[in-house]
Amino acid sequence: MWNYYGKNDGYCMGINFNKILENVNFKGYDYNHGSVIYDEKVQIKILENELLYTYNYWLTNHQEAEEMLQAMIDTIIKRWVFYALFFKHNGFQQEEEYRIAFQHQNHLTVNYRTGHGVFTPYITVPAVQNKDDKFPLNSITIGR
Repeated sequence: MWNYYGKNDGYCMGINFNKILENVNFKGYDYNHGSVIYDEKVQIKILENELLYTYNYWLTNHQEAEEMLQAMIDTIIKRWVFYALFFKHNGFQQEEEYRIAFQHQNHLTVNYRTGHGVFTPYITVPAVQNKDDKFPLNSITIGR
């Protein structure tokens, strides 16, 4: 897909993903990673399971959970927002995208870039543990 977005002109960098994760872990960032889910039926099933789990918890613990109702609702919303980071329309399935999603932390500065009329937030995360380390690059493919 990089070739499509680059209009047949650009570069594809193959990185050592395990090394990137090792470096991110070293910095202590709070993040999740995984393959994007394109199948709408799978997406719906995941959300249904979350809702069903919460509902069953409520049924068995409603006396103790009464005062926790708002916290339970907030948790469901936070989890659904999290899943939204890994759900994508099946029309993009050919991308076979894998994502690293960072939780917002106060020490991270959120930056913005524009493209195609859209503001896109991003954060800068070091890919190496210290400035003398080399970027974990495995390959470079040049598109034409």
